[in-house]
Amino acid sequence: MMAIVALFWSTVVAAAPLNLATVLAAVDGRVPELAVAEAKRAEQEAKRLSAAGAFDPTLLGKYDQELSGPYPRASVDSALVMATPFGPELEAGYRWGGGSFPDYYGQYETLPMGEVRVGVSVPLLQDLGITAERAKLLVARHGVEGATAAMDAKRQAMLGKAASAWWKWVATGQKLAVAEQQLQLAEDRAAGLRRQVALGAKPELAELDNQQVVLERRANVVDAQQQLLQAALMLSLYYRGEDMQPVVPRPSDLPEALPRPVLGNAQPEDVVQQALARRPELRVADALLAGAQVDLGRARSTVLPKLNSRIGVAKDLGPESASSKASKAEVDLGLKLEVPLALRKGRGELARSRAAVERLQAERRGLADAVRADVLGAHAQHRAAVQAW
Repeated sequence: MMAIVALFWSTVVAAAPLNLATVLAAVDGRVPELAVAEAKRAEQEAKRLSAAGAFDPTLLGKYDQELSGPYPRASVDSALVMATPFGPELEAGYRWGGGSFPDYYGQYETLPMGEVRVGVSVPLLQDLGITAERAKLLVARHGVEGATAAMDAKRQAMLGKAASAWWKWVATGQKLAVAEQQLQLAEDRAAGLRRQVALGAKPELAELDNQQVVLERRANVVDAQQQLLQAALMLSLYYRGEDMQPVVPRPSDLPEALPRPVLGNAQPEDVVQQALARRPELRVADALLAGAQVDLGRARSTVLPKLNSRIGVAKDLGPESASSKASKAEVDLGLKLEVPLALRKGRGELARSRAAVERLQAERRGLADAVRADVLGAHAQHRAAVQAW
């Protein structure tokens, strides 16, 4: 076993001595779990970008031409449409129609330079202030915040695991040193007993008894070496090189002296308040709750009737003629009402959203209580550990 361990460690290289700060510095950007968390955050950022695309201006175009028949004609219609986050939709357009138009298609005819128009459509009840597209965008933004906080939580977890792995590796190295010292004492005593037996000062049985102690302590050394190798392998999951490959520390990389523990004078309640303000898992919960509240606001809007108003202004350009339409500006105003009678879809969505908000609020309170208990317990354990040391 000792030969296998020595052969294994001869194939790995690490800097010496390896302190805790070096291990923690190697965690960022190198541990695969953090790369996974970063990829999830990038996914949420992509969803946010996709949701923001609902408010991109859209260019529309249409061309029609009647090549044969009693009314040869052609028409072009184009428009730039843009939705806004708070409901109103803006439109600016241009159209041209030329040729022969029957009376029932007279609205497609324009003056020689065409017609320009602008208009706005405004929701008066449902969709006012919180459209489906805006709700999706807000939820996506909160998703980015939650994924960022989740990445911070994963980073803290990885740093904690890396620190635990380093301390276990150091403690295992200390145990190996003690086992080697005990073996050396037993071997020194064996040499003295051999001389005493040879001189007749001690019976041969005393040397045999001590030889059993030597063998047991040699076995303890081998066991301690194996435990040290296992601890080094666990530490290599967090201590990685610039190529992101695990680096297994060697026994020679063990620090010569351990840092002296410091009790500190922070008050438990102060530490709790800092944790409640900064713990990333609480930020994740806050982001989920904020997204659910956006859904609730949208659900409240869906139970309202759809009442949309539209106002537009259009004007033909170019010289007038006896056979063409006048160039006077046209103003149109309209209202559109849509009322689902049962409202089961809206009422069901509203009930679901309310239940989701209440659930997340309860989970958030429970999480805050767990953080408080965790911090107070850790503070007490730290104080006891320093005092015991």
